[in-house]
Amino acid sequence: MPCSATTLQTDSPDRAHQGAQTLMDEDLEHNVAWMVWLAIALAAAVTLLLWIGGGSKVGGTVCASSSCAQLSAAFEGVLNYSVDPCVDLNAFVCSGGNRGPRSLVAQLIKEYELTMVQLFLGGETAFAASRVVSDFLHECTSTRDAPPSIDRFEGFFEFVSVPWPFDPSDVAEVHPLETVFTLSLQWGIDTWFRAYVHTADFSDAPVLFIEAAALASSWLDFVLTLEEVGSREKYFGLFHDRYNASLPEPETIATRLTTEKEVLSILDAARSPVLSMRPVIASLAKVAAQVRNSTLENWLQPVTAAAGGGAANDRTLVSVQDVRILQAVDKLLSSYGEVALVEHLSWWLVQILTVVGWPQG
Repeated sequence: MPCSATTLQTDSPDRAHQGAQTLMDEDLEHNVAWMVWLAIALAAAVTLLLWIGGGSKVGGTVCASSSCAQLSAAFEGVLNYSVDPCVDLNAFVCSGGNRGPRSLVAQLIKEYELTMVQLFLGGETAFAASRVVSDFLHECTSTRDAPPSIDRFEGFFEFVSVPWPFDPSDVAEVHPLETVFTLSLQWGIDTWFRAYVHTADFSDAPVLFIEAAALASSWLDFVLTLEEVGSREKYFGLFHDRYNASLPEPETIATRLTTEKEVLSILDAARSPVLSMRPVIASLAKVAAQVRNSTLENWLQPVTAAAGGGAANDRTLVSVQDVRILQAVDKLLSSYGEVALVEHLSWWLVQILTVVGWPQG
């Protein structure tokens, strides 16, 4: 049965209305219930057969590259290893067995599995700046004995004042909030939030807009999926192996993975829609004063360096889409040290540039 990348779906009002009409007809409800149970029974039987068949093929996989073999070991039960990903990536991301609870299957975003596979097999990305790693990551059709240098890719991190995540000695001195602003304002890479400088009807001067970043929720789903199948540590290890980097101590890995999940969860909590919520408009000085462990300079410096923000000062107006964004930033800066947050940002950035890509780049 063919499969392709899908997106998260939600029930529509029309579907709910149809369900209400169905409940009004008891006879039809009885028939539908019987048909549903029959369908579940048939699906269970088919799934069991596929699982048995898939399980017997994993040992004799047709993977043609060591990358596929590495992925098979790391994500067993998630991807379909009876298909060579170098031949058919869409079939490769189709589950070869039972992935877990139905709720997990419903929420799984296959585009992330597909791009994750592309990281290891082809290095294909949507962000132009990360094209420098394509040759380094490519293996399916490459015959090179040694991969090319990744110095240019590492140089991009240095340029945006983010430490290279695979070098323990590379410690950043920049405040994490400044890094978040710089990535969003100058490069269109949104992490904690999306920021941009633009004109507005309520101000004669340009205004700094801060909005929730959509990527936080998507990455939280991705992290939870890896956690559900017990592959977060393996994924972390494969990433380091691809960059010829030594793994940190197990305790350090556990701490970083815990921080990653907690940070994304805090940010995601500020994204749920609230109809009555209105934007918060205040001066840059007042907004900065609401966030602990940050100074006015941490907010002002990256804004003045951005296009259209050269004249920004402490009186520049800021429009925050949702006050919960500020609360989330305050919680991050007061709950974690600057080093831990910058380490997380560097790990998140390298994944954005290689796994997810960034269409705004």
